[in-house]
Amino acid sequence: MTPAAAAATPGWVRGFYDRKSEVAGPSGVLDHHVERAQAVETLTGRVAGRVLELGAGAGGSAVATARLGYDVTAVELSGVRAGFARDLAREHGVDLTVVEGDFLTHDLGARFDVVTMWNGFGMGDDAHQRAILEAAGSRWLDEGGHVVLDVYNPAAWIRWAGTDEVDEETGCRNVVDYDVVGARFVDTWWFDGPDGPPMAQTVRCYAPVDLELLARGTGLCVESCRPAGHPAFTDRMATGPLGEDWGYRAVLRHDV
Repeated sequence: MTPAAAAATPGWVRGFYDRKSEVAGPSGVLDHHVERAQAVETLTGRVAGRVLELGAGAGGSAVATARLGYDVTAVELSGVRAGFARDLAREHGVDLTVVEGDFLTHDLGARFDVVTMWNGFGMGDDAHQRAILEAAGSRWLDEGGHVVLDVYNPAAWIRWAGTDEVDEETGCRNVVDYDVVGARFVDTWWFDGPDGPPMAQTVRCYAPVDLELLARGTGLCVESCRPAGHPAFTDRMATGPLGEDWGYRAVLRHDV
């Protein structure tokens, strides 16, 4: 078994996102999907080329990126979400390659100018995240390529621990907590009503310095980190933008 296969996506991910997607339904192309697509050019300088989107969900970001003229391959583990992505591409009349499967164990058979992962980095342990970075550096990226990651920010999730609310999108109860020892947020949902069984996702959070340490030896290095909607880290304190946002966007490049 290869190192990537040994660090394949945790078993809970497919079931959790299949069920959440069944409740929420398809998302369409929303404003934040358009912002992500525009960030490909803003953060990497590429106005065209091949883009690999990991954990593409229902396809909103991938379709928005394809509408800008990029050649996009979208990989999604959840069969429900992969189906939504195919339907959305047809609805918008764009060419989108949708691959249903685990991106760490699936042979994509191509290299890309940009690899993106919106909201998915942190599922699994450190070995799993490192396997993603190693695969990007050795298998997926073409020479001179970039990785753009949304990374969950520990400062904000610690502050939100104990939140108990009803989600507007799904109408379901959602409780957030934080595992201080493992540096992971725990996100619990009641998809079948308050008396139904809860389902939870748990996601690793990384401070920027921890992401830099994780990337060492993977063939990638961190080029920049910035909170969403802000040009750069002008305030490193927890009371600044980085401490207020659920995550930050990191750009990594080949470490040559």
